[in-house]
Amino acid sequence: MNKKNKIKIGILAIALISQSGVALSPSIATIGQDFPGISISLIQSLVTIGGFTGFFSALLCGKLQDYFSLRQLGIFSTALVFIFGSLPIILHTNFYVLLVFSGVVGFGTGMITVVSPSLISTYFQGDERSSFLGKQTAFQGIGNMATLAIGGYLATYGWVNNYYIFLLPAISLLLFILMLPKDIKSPQSSISKEEDKTLQTTDKTSKLSLTAIPVLTLLFVSVSITVITAGVMNNVSIFTAQHNIGDTSVSGLALSTLSLGSISAGLLINRVTRLFKSYTLLSGYLLLIFSFLCLLYLPNIFGLFVGSYLAGLGAGIVMTRLVFLLTSLVKEKLIPKVVSLYSAFTSIGFFISAFLLNELSSLFTNDLTKGSFIVSIVLSLLICFLLLATKLENKVVFTNQLAFDK
Repeated sequence: MNKKNKIKIGILAIALISQSGVALSPSIATIGQDFPGISISLIQSLVTIGGFTGFFSALLCGKLQDYFSLRQLGIFSTALVFIFGSLPIILHTNFYVLLVFSGVVGFGTGMITVVSPSLISTYFQGDERSSFLGKQTAFQGIGNMATLAIGGYLATYGWVNNYYIFLLPAISLLLFILMLPKDIKSPQSSISKEEDKTLQTTDKTSKLSLTAIPVLTLLFVSVSITVITAGVMNNVSIFTAQHNIGDTSVSGLALSTLSLGSISAGLLINRVTRLFKSYTLLSGYLLLIFSFLCLLYLPNIFGLFVGSYLAGLGAGIVMTRLVFLLTSLVKEKLIPKVVSLYSAFTSIGFFISAFLLNELSSLFTNDLTKGSFIVSIVLSLLICFLLLATKLENKVVFTNQLAFDK
């Protein structure tokens, strides 16, 4: 097996666990029953606190790439997910201890979401980069699908059993160690001073800085997509129980269907991009709107699974496209930093999702699950309006094409 294929296997191995912080989603309702004194928003934080800690680890990881190789950072972050995800199998009587463990897991996954695309941006360019980013998204979805389905099944025997799913990152850790060579460097750390001066000169007219308006706007959009996606994950188990659709295994399968949508997006991203071109982001948000309409107007098992699939498909298209646009738009030496910022922004969106959606929903309804779906529709419509009014994606693609031509 050649070196490049080994690197691909190593990247995809950690991509499988990069979103494992949502593993407890099928058990939110039953955990709440065992901790009746804890508010539902705080119970949901077991899933979303990883967004808060991931925000800091993503920013930190961008800086750490100046001192450590991507291989070292990948090993450290994967080990955190494995160790602190597994500890609650033994220590699970105190809710706040569980919350701390979830936070550390989120810290690890936050670093993984920087390491993985940074490796891809180091070794792949153009359509090959877009295609492999799609495969990464697909493997994230596969990991989610397995995690949520198996976790939901295990949770039928008690929510503590849901934590056994965190034994799987041990396999990812082993594969990453075996497949990633020790000389992996980030783009920034491997650039000499002379090369850096050359890049600053040649990139000045073709690529953008981190503070450029298109970059900042795309980062803002990245917050919205994780607010919306986390809203689905946080509410599926509650929605399933609320409408007597099924138990934790059914909600786990529904969340796995969401992951299946994400897998589809990753595998089809190049075709979707060729079809919709500068409206690729818009197509993703429209799919999200349709997904929430299914959940609102078809509160049964059919609506649950169709809505979940469309939500995953839409979110997968948007998130894969955002990473490609951001890494293509900025100067080469800024790729690690823009990936870190993207991961940080998506992490904070994931963390604030439960509180933001619940607070906004409480202004007009007592049914917070239904309300969060309505708020998500409104937010998606606002982003669609922003994309159409600014023609943002068209400008980004045009700017990137100019850089490519030069």
